[in-house]
Amino acid sequence: MCQRPVGLIDLFPTISDYLGLPPLAQWEGISFVLQLRDVTAPHPPVIVTMNLTDHYGPTWANNHAIVSDRYRYIRYRDGAEEFYNFEADPREWQNLAGNPEYRSLMDEHAKYLPKVNAPGLPKDVKAKSPKQQNPRQDD
Repeated sequence: MCQRPVGLIDLFPTISDYLGLPPLAQWEGISFVLQLRDVTAPHPPVIVTMNLTDHYGPTWANNHAIVSDRYRYIRYRDGAEEFYNFEADPREWQNLAGNPEYRSLMDEHAKYLPKVNAPGLPKDVKAKSPKQQNPRQDD
């Protein structure tokens, strides 16, 4: 069982790799087949979270976070950064981004940011609740 953080973005590259098929160039994810075979194998930070909507205002769109085993790196659309050490600061209260000792680690995490930012959804697009998306006939 893979003990490292992975993301859904890694699913297709992993399945492709497992089946011996070449990955498609447009996939940004990374196969974790090696980690399935050897739980001690290293794996780069790969959990990418993002907010692509302008629903809460334009400052919410295209903010990204990269999570590794020990750190969370956040870059906002305006270039502001946050960097947290889970082991020393599990509640993420101490932003280490201003500490030059962490610059190389931050740069390493930044390599995994999405290459292309999708345009945000306009404010007038309302998110639907799961019940609205899949209404049951008997409700």
